[in-house]
Amino acid sequence: MSFSKRLKEEKKRLKENQGTIAKYAGITEKSVGAYERGENNPPCSFLEKIAPYGFDVQYILTGVRSDAALSPDERELLTLYKKAPETIKQAVRAVLLSGGNGTVKTVNFNSNSHISNVNIKN
Repeated sequence: MSFSKRLKEEKKRLKENQGTIAKYAGITEKSVGAYERGENNPPCSFLEKIAPYGFDVQYILTGVRSDAALSPDERELLTLYKKAPETIKQAVRAVLLSGGNGTVKTVNFNSNSHISNVNIKN
């Protein structure tokens, strides 16, 4: 994915528009549009100015998400997940993998503290 597409994706993720981005960066909407269409490359100062508003500049440039772009809730969840024992990580994955199509009713652990059964109620 190109820089311009990632910039548009970030704009959509943050529910912003070209006018607001232009205001943040101190440029015109026309310039933002040109960046999004890939017609022009913005100066570094553009990225410096939009970063404080939640734009994941690392992602826009490289395609790799930065932890800095996470919401406080997402950051907390990731921190807790990283610290959790493997059994809890397995349970969390089971809940998330249910895809919202059901509710995890029970998670059973075997004697080795590994998940032996996940009951998803639809």
